[in-house]
Amino acid sequence: MGPIAFLVTNDPRHGLGHWRRMGVLATALKAEGAAVSLIVSYSPVRSSATAIYDSFCSLADAVATAALIVLDGKDFAAADLSALAAVKSKLVLIDDMGHPEAGSARLVINPNIYGHELTYDPAAFAEVLAGPQWNLIDPRYAEVARETERDRIAVCFGGADDGSWALPVLAALKGAVVWLDAGQRKLVPAMRDLLAERPDITQLISPDDMAGFYACTDILVCGAGQMAIEGLASGCKVIAVKVAADQALQIKALEALGVTVFQELNAAAIAAAAGHAAKVQCPHIAGGPARVAKRLMELASEVAV
Repeated sequence: MGPIAFLVTNDPRHGLGHWRRMGVLATALKAEGAAVSLIVSYSPVRSSATAIYDSFCSLADAVATAALIVLDGKDFAAADLSALAAVKSKLVLIDDMGHPEAGSARLVINPNIYGHELTYDPAAFAEVLAGPQWNLIDPRYAEVARETERDRIAVCFGGADDGSWALPVLAALKGAVVWLDAGQRKLVPAMRDLLAERPDITQLISPDDMAGFYACTDILVCGAGQMAIEGLASGCKVIAVKVAADQALQIKALEALGVTVFQELNAAAIAAAAGHAAKVQCPHIAGGPARVAKRLMELASEVAV
């Protein structure tokens, strides 16, 4: 059986959630004995995001030799999408929105907490796996050893933020606070000035140990994407902010759980909410990555026959 290859978006506008969840899936596949390869058409800004992969290949090599190709992200080049259209039988599409092009993949996976609420046309795809049981959240997050809560606050608006989003929130929060800087964008000058003026703000640049980060965070202010669910899984009190137009489904699901969600950036209101943030129950997501990996291994064996 050939490797399972990954093609992942790398556009600072879309943050790092796609990279993190594909790293989780690649890890689970390796535990099942698979070789995992990264298609280098879209290389990540930080090389640590690629450490889990066994090898690197071109899209042409993946089309020719991979058992499966896992596609996650958006805004891929037209030429790449055209090449993938020729191998739909071994294409696995990670979908967030619920309306992929009919017949565009052998398997569609929607790993979101709202995935099971979406309707996929059974005539359009051979198989769809949707809902929180298919989540791609690092299982280590649910196992963090959390100390006695001390209302430690962390702020992060993901890889798309050049500091413009975090700046007003950090300025409004009083006392010690951690800013997780994804390190993908050049910081706006005002953020550099704030960091110089406020020694109580700790800038943490894209840590490799995200489980450790979550274990040391009691209140997490973040975008309403992948990080919000990671925070919930880790036992954080989450305050989520809409940072992208395509987060409407996630926001609806977060609000249904009882998470405080802001539809727009209101720094003063967010800082006030942090003072009485409440912990909510995360959906049951145990075993998601292993479950997805097992199904992909089965599918890879079927394709190889």
